Amino acid sequence: MDSSATSSASAAPNITPSKEQRPAPRKKRWAPRVRTGCWTCRSRHVKCDEARPICMRCQKTQRKCAGYLDPIGPSLQLSTAPAGCCPEGLRLNSYFLHHLVRSAADEFDCDYWRYYMPRFTQTVPAIWHATNALSALMWAGNGDPAAAGADCAKLHKLAVVQHSAAMNDVLRLTRKNTLSVADKAVIVVANFFFCAIAGHPGNIETFMAMHGKTVRLIRHWRFWELVDSSAEAMHLFHLFIKSVRIREESLLLTCQTPGEGWEDAVVFLQKRPLGSVIKAYIELEMLWISLYAVLDGFFVRSSATMLDVEATNTRRAELQPLFLIWERRYQAFLFCTPNIHPVGAAALSVRYILTRICFEMHLQPFEHVAEETCWDPFEEEFTLAWRIIEETLTAPASFTKSSPARFRPSLRTSLQFIARYCRKHSLRHAAAALLRSELPNGQSGKPPTTPLLVESIITLEESESKTCGQVPRCQPGEFICNWHRVAKVHAISLEESECHEFQCLTVGDIMDGRPGTTVRSTAILWA
Repeated sequence: MDSSATSSASAAPNITPSKEQRPAPRKKRWAPRVRTGCWTCRSRHVKCDEARPICMRCQKTQRKCAGYLDPIGPSLQLSTAPAGCCPEGLRLNSYFLHHLVRSAADEFDCDYWRYYMPRFTQTVPAIWHATNALSALMWAGNGDPAAAGADCAKLHKLAVVQHSAAMNDVLRLTRKNTLSVADKAVIVVANFFFCAIAGHPGNIETFMAMHGKTVRLIRHWRFWELVDSSAEAMHLFHLFIKSVRIREESLLLTCQTPGEGWEDAVVFLQKRPLGSVIKAYIELEMLWISLYAVLDGFFVRSSATMLDVEATNTRRAELQPLFLIWERRYQAFLFCTPNIHPVGAAALSVRYILTRICFEMHLQPFEHVAEETCWDPFEEEFTLAWRIIEETLTAPASFTKSSPARFRPSLRTSLQFIARYCRKHSLRHAAAALLRSELPNGQSGKPPTTPLLVESIITLEESESKTCGQVPRCQPGEFICNWHRVAKVHAISLEESECHEFQCLTVGDIMDGRPGTTVRSTAILWA
């Protein structure tokens, strides 16, 4: 019995080895997660040797090294103030943080202005000097500076000194052989404030020139490729896109040169997850700007033919698939992210409705422009957009510490669009009234130009319609025919005196070769 058991055991395979016989469990080796490699290696999920300025792996594989994602925000150590700052600089910085930052935030970047920008001003010399220069200009124009212990002449002198120091700091950065992401971010932020400094006294030509240079710089650096690597880069790109929209829409001016689209940036971003509401907004704004450029280039023509209509429709059709992709991604994002701030959600919803209108509107050659009623079929959509704005502004959730103002630039520009193009009399008047009441006066106490210009356009259109002889005939208080619609707005004078002149031309003015109507306003360009 024992011998049989022994021989059986020796013949059977040993399927339960002892602990000593068992091989040690194989441990999976995880490479440390590196966040400092070049963008090319990180996108390929391979280890980067981090050689500067171009990593060796990219050189060996003959790939284009996209540079390094140097951290911007966390690497900046917050201090009380830059070393060697003067008392005047501290006062100007305090004015910037307590007066200007609050008015600069919008629906999507409150944290950026509340946390990132103060750290930028106190740790980066170029931003310190640039913001101080803007503060000095704004302080000098705000009521009675002497009451706060400041003299206008001295403030203007400080503005020049601080602006010069900021320029020198930026020039020192540009002399580097290789610019890091942090260097690029500093230059972009400084340029934004340089534009604001140029635009503050009303020097619109200088502002436009500087803004155009920043546009080319952003495109050259393809700044949209950095938004996944840094929250700071995300907010900077949002700031830039917002400034593009303000430049193109805030004064309702008819563009003299065709605008530029952002299709390449949208295509890049749509390959990445839509992980935040600010990314959704950036993509939609870039689509809006691209579409706005296409349509404005068509409407500015005084002799658009059927060929022009077909060309415009072709360009619009090229953008529409990108819009449909954004629509699907945003709906999925809303489903997975229920706790979006109501003001931001409303801003996106309204912009989405207005963008959809611009994709669906019917275009006509200019020879039929007197009868053209392309905005009429969208009264229901305009009403829906207005209802969203109205409900958002009356909801208790709209009034929070993180959203001190009732609405911000995104809803504001949508209101301008409704007041300008909606053909429902009561709705456009309500939008214009809300735009005027909700937009506060600027630092100087004067109202901003845009609401006044919107009201002047509406008044001009309604006064012209009283003697209408067109078919269909204008019905005062109900309907204005296209003959009396303001089609073009040109700036005659945007002087530092804050007395601005605009030339408004109706369709009838253009068809009959009349010079149009001059509108004057004493206001500031931006609030």
